[in-house]
Amino acid sequence: MLFFLNLDGTVTRSDTDHVYQGQNKVANVELFTLISPAQAAIQVAFTLPNGLTTAYLPMSYVGAYSVDESNQKQVHRWKLAVPYNVTEVEGQVGVSFNVLLNDGTSGQAQETINQTTYTSSFLVEYSALPIPPTTATEDELGQLLDLLDQYYAQNASLAAKQPFVVGTVKTNTLVANQQASVAVEQSTTPDSKGNYPTNFTFGIPQGIQGTQGEVGKTPDVSAVAEVNNTVGTPSVEVEKSGTKENPVFNFKFSNIKGQKGDSGIGDAKLSNTPGTSETDGYTQNTVNGIVQNPNLLINPNFVINQRGRSEYTCNSKIYTVDRTYSNRSVITPLQGGGIKLNVLSGQSNPYIQQIVEYATALVGKRLTFSCCINGVVGGIVIPVLIPSEDSTSVFLNKDFTVGVINCNIQLTKYKPSTADDSILQVTLTIANPNDTIISWWKLEVGSVVTEFSPPNIAEELVKCQRYYLDVGRNGLGSYLIGSGVFYNTTLAYITVPIPTTLRIAPTLILGDLSRLTLLGDNNSYTPTAVTLLGTNNNAVTLRYNVTGATAGNGCAARLVNSGNNNIGILAFDAEI
Repeated sequence: MLFFLNLDGTVTRSDTDHVYQGQNKVANVELFTLISPAQAAIQVAFTLPNGLTTAYLPMSYVGAYSVDESNQKQVHRWKLAVPYNVTEVEGQVGVSFNVLLNDGTSGQAQETINQTTYTSSFLVEYSALPIPPTTATEDELGQLLDLLDQYYAQNASLAAKQPFVVGTVKTNTLVANQQASVAVEQSTTPDSKGNYPTNFTFGIPQGIQGTQGEVGKTPDVSAVAEVNNTVGTPSVEVEKSGTKENPVFNFKFSNIKGQKGDSGIGDAKLSNTPGTSETDGYTQNTVNGIVQNPNLLINPNFVINQRGRSEYTCNSKIYTVDRTYSNRSVITPLQGGGIKLNVLSGQSNPYIQQIVEYATALVGKRLTFSCCINGVVGGIVIPVLIPSEDSTSVFLNKDFTVGVINCNIQLTKYKPSTADDSILQVTLTIANPNDTIISWWKLEVGSVVTEFSPPNIAEELVKCQRYYLDVGRNGLGSYLIGSGVFYNTTLAYITVPIPTTLRIAPTLILGDLSRLTLLGDNNSYTPTAVTLLGTNNNAVTLRYNVTGATAGNGCAARLVNSGNNNIGILAFDAEI
């Protein structure tokens, strides 16, 4: 496949070549451009028909070609053999050429990673062969002609036949007592596939009029009810008496009186009805007829634990499970969600805390807070959030109980230097926890507490990764995390795709560097240092310090499994 990269930023393609399914390492992407290897390195990535995108792969430089006799005008040819997975599925494939420009003097890629991307596409056509041939010998062509001749001889006698296929089927309704009929007619002209359709027309008579039934009578129904207003299992007995024309039904209700209900949930009311107009701007969900206001807290049931520890000892304010700070505590994440809270030795009043962004949108609205502790649900109505200056403003600090557990809820609004807007700091303190289980917590807009619904874990993970992203999460073996190019013999630049846009430019978290290797030049390189250079909406750029590399060659970054999980080896921290 020939592509031509124009200096106006467009890409054109020659349509003379065909690409078939399974044509891996046979079909090539060949790029002609005025850009030389002294000016840039070129990578290529593919967007498959199913929407998935491959990592960028380095293209090989083939050579320069003169387009005039004086050799003054030259074009440069770059090449990449198409990987198998690109031609595995038929359909339109997008092609993205990523040009890494050099600094113009030393022939090295700029440290700021000056990138320009050009796009085009090609069609992967259907093929029944695992690897369609690209060329054929004269003998192979002769064998193919012999097979076609044999096939034609075997089928010549069938050419005059009229294969049977069903064409149209019509049904006509006839009057009662008329004879049923069917008409069959074969078309005299073939369809687009060479078949001669056969059409059917059915005549089906109506059934005869049935005997009219007796005139119905409206019964005179009466009912008698007895109610036994006692406590117990509710029941009802029904007795029928009277005549067919005048039936009588007797209902006997027992144990209608309910037992005494549990005590209320703090100062809040649990409601199955929508809140007041204070919820405007926040979409309510209804599950099985029960209204559920959206939860302003992220990872509210503590399922996501990207940092990967089985226990967090918090002798200062640190993050534990995703989006949850804690202090003066020992936090144990539980299988399937929830955390176990204990007080750290020598401390008291441990707490968990989460920061809600863009608190300005909540000003003037009433909030409610609820949580589930040791299987008991409790909650509290919060006063209307009032405006405040950027300085710290504690507008709620209140004690309440959940079952027998003494709790405190504190809300603080302020604007930190790393946030675009004011934030709301939500702090839940438990006085004397002892293997206390916190299953979930919820902050919602409205004057009533609505039911908690576990969030979609996939959606919640993306929310968490906006603040903290561990590249090694769920990694069970060695695998590639990005690709790039060797800038010179000691530096390489790697692009690592990320699933979501980070909140701010992140801080790089590194573990064992021996497990972060580069593959290139038919060799493996262990970096002496890894530095974060920049980030955009869907990728982070890293600089690897290595020794003995070949400048200008492509490379791939790998996370190496050492028998343990890969959590903490490479992460990006954009927390508040």
